[in-house]
Amino acid sequence: MNNGVQAALEHTTEALVIVGDSRLAIQQSLGVIACRKETLLTQLNRHRELAAKFRSVKYLHVVRELNAAADSLATETLESKVSKAASTKARLSELTALNRIQDVIYETTAKAETEDNHRSTLSEPMREEALPVPELFSIFVV
Repeated sequence: MNNGVQAALEHTTEALVIVGDSRLAIQQSLGVIACRKETLLTQLNRHRELAAKFRSVKYLHVVRELNAAADSLATETLESKVSKAASTKARLSELTALNRIQDVIYETTAKAETEDNHRSTLSEPMREEALPVPELFSIFVV
């Protein structure tokens, strides 16, 4: 999570939405649940330092099926023991297809679906605060 937060800082992002499939990690980040492992506590403290640099940070828990792109990258990293960015067009396309986070964050409009033969289109965010569809959103998700 910290690598993504650091990348957002480097892109001078002011407001951040962190989406994850680990309810424990999100609740620990929010301070709802205590972190008892010393090694993880170091990472959590670093995360809090980084998150404090944003105007706002929101956390969203999603089921793993919707976060399959991140799950695929994490599995790949664990197996190879090397963290790397997806660099080939084929891998990027695969991760884009796996990513369904936008299904949770944005709702579809019934009118657009009817007019476009049931194709989904993005409309207003489901949250109170208006969040534009960021150009770099997929970079942080995949």
